[in-house]
Amino acid sequence: DVDERIDVSGMVVLAGAVLALLVALDQGADWGWASAPVLGLLVVSICLLAVFPLVERQVRDPLLPMDLLSNRPFLITLAGNGLCVPAFFIAFLYFPQYMTKSLNWTTWNAALGMVPLMVLLSVGSVVSGRFYKVLGPKRLLCIGFLLLFAGCLAVLFLEPAWGYLGLLLPVMLIGLGATLCVGPAGTASIAAVQEKRAGLAGGLSFTTHLICGAVGVAAATAILYDTSRRALEAGLSAAGITLSAADQKVLIGNDPDNKAAQEIFAKLSAEQVDAARTLLIDAFASGLSNAYWVAVVAAFFGLVAMLMLDEDKLRTAEAS
Repeated sequence: DVDERIDVSGMVVLAGAVLALLVALDQGADWGWASAPVLGLLVVSICLLAVFPLVERQVRDPLLPMDLLSNRPFLITLAGNGLCVPAFFIAFLYFPQYMTKSLNWTTWNAALGMVPLMVLLSVGSVVSGRFYKVLGPKRLLCIGFLLLFAGCLAVLFLEPAWGYLGLLLPVMLIGLGATLCVGPAGTASIAAVQEKRAGLAGGLSFTTHLICGAVGVAAATAILYDTSRRALEAGLSAAGITLSAADQKVLIGNDPDNKAAQEIFAKLSAEQVDAARTLLIDAFASGLSNAYWVAVVAAFFGLVAMLMLDEDKLRTAEAS
C-alpha cells in the first residue's frame, strides 16, 4: 500500500479560485461588471489560479502532479472532457425554461420535451464505447465536437415562432455530440497516462468536467440575465409600459404564470399585460441565444484540441 496524503492546500486554493469566479459571474449583473466587488473577486480568482502550480510543487502528493503538465495527450483529452460540458449543462438548465417561457408549455410538457436529450445521453453512453475502438478516439471526438458545435450554433438562431420543432434540432445535435464526447474523452484521458495513474487521471478528468460545467453555466446565466434584462427594459420603454427594475427582475427570473409575476401583471391593463408577455418571450429567447455563445466557443476550441490529438501516443501510453 502507498501512504498518500490528501492535498488539502491544493484543494483549498483551486476551490477558492473557482468559487471566486462563480460568485463574480453570478453577481456581476446585479453589482455591476466594473464594480469593486466583482473586479476584486476576479482578481482573487486569477491570483489563486496563478498560485496553484506553486502550491502543488511544495506538497508531497499533489492534486495535480506537475509532470502531467508535460503530457500533451493527457492535457488535450482533459480539455476535451471539460469543453464538451457547457453545451448540455446549459441545455439542461435553460431548455425547459425556454419551453415554459417562450413556448408557453406547462412544466410537465417541458419535462417531456427534454426526453430526447436524456435518451440520447443514456443510450449513447453505452453505444459510444463500441465505436471507440472502431473509429478511434480522435475521429470519434472530432465528430462529437463537430455535432456539438453545430447544435450550439443552431441555438443562436432559435426563434419562438418555430415552436418545439425549432428546438428539437439543437437538442438532437447536442445530445449526439455529447454522447460521442463525454465517455470517449474520459477513456482517452486514462489511456494517456500509465496504468498506475489511471485513478488519478479519471479523477482529474471528472473534476475538470464539473468545473467547466459550473463555470460554463455561470457565464451563460450572466449573459442570459443581462441580455434579457436589457431587451425587456428597451421593449417596455418602447411600448410605454412603466415597471420598476425590481419588477422587471422578477419577470425575467420567473415563469409568467408564477404568483409573483401575476402580482406585477395585476398593475397593468389587459393590453399592457399582453404586450409585456410578448416582450418576455422575445427577451428570454434573445438571452438564451446570446448565452449559447459560451457553449459555441467551448465546442469550437474542443474541436481544435481534438484535431491536435496524437492517437499513436495514446496507444503507446495505453500499452505501457
